[in-house]
Amino acid sequence: MTQTVDPKLVFEQMHRITGAQDFAPGKRTRQFLEHIITEELEGRGDRLKGTALAMDLFGRSADFDPASDPVVRTEAMKLRKALEHYYLTEGAQDQIYIDVPKGSYRPVITLREIDDVQASDTKHPNALPLLSVCRFEGDHADNTQLYREGLPGEIALELAKFGHIRVRDVSAAQTEPDLTQGYALQGKVHAAGTKVRIVLQLSRQPDRQIIWSDRFVVDADEADVFALQETIAKACATELADAYGALGEDVAASYAGRDRKDASVFGALLSFHAHMRTSSVDSLSKFEDLSNRALVATPESGLAHALVALCQIEKVALGLADFASLEGETLSHAETAVALSPKCQEALFAAAVSALLRHDKTEFESLLSRAVNANPNGALLSTMVGAWIAMSGELERGCELIRRAQETNAHLPAWSRIPLALQRLDASEFQSASKLVDNLDARDVAIEWALLAAIHGSAGNERQKQGAMDRLNELGANPSQLIAALPLEPKLKAKLLPELSPNNES
Repeated sequence: MTQTVDPKLVFEQMHRITGAQDFAPGKRTRQFLEHIITEELEGRGDRLKGTALAMDLFGRSADFDPASDPVVRTEAMKLRKALEHYYLTEGAQDQIYIDVPKGSYRPVITLREIDDVQASDTKHPNALPLLSVCRFEGDHADNTQLYREGLPGEIALELAKFGHIRVRDVSAAQTEPDLTQGYALQGKVHAAGTKVRIVLQLSRQPDRQIIWSDRFVVDADEADVFALQETIAKACATELADAYGALGEDVAASYAGRDRKDASVFGALLSFHAHMRTSSVDSLSKFEDLSNRALVATPESGLAHALVALCQIEKVALGLADFASLEGETLSHAETAVALSPKCQEALFAAAVSALLRHDKTEFESLLSRAVNANPNGALLSTMVGAWIAMSGELERGCELIRRAQETNAHLPAWSRIPLALQRLDASEFQSASKLVDNLDARDVAIEWALLAAIHGSAGNERQKQGAMDRLNELGANPSQLIAALPLEPKLKAKLLPELSPNNES
C-alpha cells in the first residue's frame, strides 16, 4: 500500500501536517492520522479495519456496528478532506504525499517528483486575499451536528481549489483565531422541525462588514449528508471565489482609484475578469499593464505567467496581432505557468489555446481536460473552455460545459450565450436562437458579431442583423470569411453563410 519511503521522513511529514496552520480538523481527526500512519509503518496496516479502529481509537466494544455508528467513516472523511486541503495550500510543495483512498483506512504514502510539485502563489501572502473559514454555531441536535462539524472543512476544501486566494480552515482551532485581516466566513446551523437551516455570511475584517450571505434549507433526515455538504460547499465556493463573485467584487472596489503600480497578481486577475466582460481595446490595455506589473513583482508566480499569456491570446482574438508574431512569447509564458502551477486553471487554459493556435488538437484536448478538472467550481474558465470547444467543431460538448457553468455562476458574461444560440440554430430553432441573444452587446470580437448577424438573420430579425453588420464594418471585418474559417460542421455553416452574403443583406 505504501511506496518505499524512509519511515523517519514519513513521521516528520506527519508532524509537519498536524502542526500546519492549513491542517485544522479536530483533535480526534489528528489522532486518527497519527494512528493509521504508525500502524502502517510498523507493519500492522492490515489491521486498519472499521471495527479495529472503532475499538482502538473511539472506545467502542467488539460488537461495534458501522451501519448504526458511522464514527470511523465520518472521521476518515474529515481526514481525507483535511489532507486534500493541506496539499492544496501549505503542503503544495511537499514531496511526501499522504493519502487515504476512499473505501480503505490504510494510508498510501508516495514520494512526489520535484517537477510535479506545484509552486504556490501563497509565497507572496500580501498579493492574495485571505479567507478564514470559522467554526459554525448553532444548536446541538443530532441532525445538525454533521453540518456544523463537516461543512466548514468541506467549504474550505472547495475554496482552496481557487489558487488565487489563501484559505485558512480555523473551524476546529483550539484557540480563538486571529480575524484581524482578510475575510471571515461564518455560519449558523439550526434545526427547524423536519428541516435544517444553514445561514452563511462572509464579512470583511476587522470591521466585520458583511459583504455576502446565503441560506440553505435541507431535509433533517437527508440520507446522504456528505453528498449534500459537498453540493452546498461547491455552490458557496463559486459564489465567493469565482469570477464576479463576492470576494473578488469587494477587492475590486477597494482597488478603485488606486495607482496601478500597487496592483498585485490578484489585481491583474480581477482585471482579466473585467476584460472578459467586454474584450475592448481599452480593457485589454489595462489588463496588459497590470499583468506585466504582476509578473515583474512575482516572476515565480504561475498565475502571473498565465495572465501574460492570456493577454497575448486576447490580442489575437481582437485582431490586434497575428499569432505567428506572438507565438514564441505566448508559448513561453504558458509553458512556464503550467510548470510552476500545474493545477492552475488559467495556466492550463492558456497552454491549451496556444496548442490549438499551433494546430495541435491532441495537446489542446489534453490541456482543456486538465483545466476543467483542476477546478470544477471555476465557472468562467469552464465557460471559456466550452466556447473554444464549441467553436472548434464540437458544439454539443462545448455547450454542455457552458450550461453547467451557468448553473453555478449567474454572473457570467453575455457572450457565453452565443454558442448556445448556435446550438438552437443548428436544430433549426431560428426564433429561439435569436431570442437567446436578443439585444446582446457582444465584445469587440469580430467573429461574435458575425455569428450574431447570421443568427438574427436566420430568424428574420433584420434590425439586429443590420446592427451586427454595422459593427463588423466598424471593425473592418469580413463576416463570411470569419465564419468560413471556423471548423464548424458543414450543415451549420450552410445555415450561417447565406445570411451573410451580399445578396441577402438588408
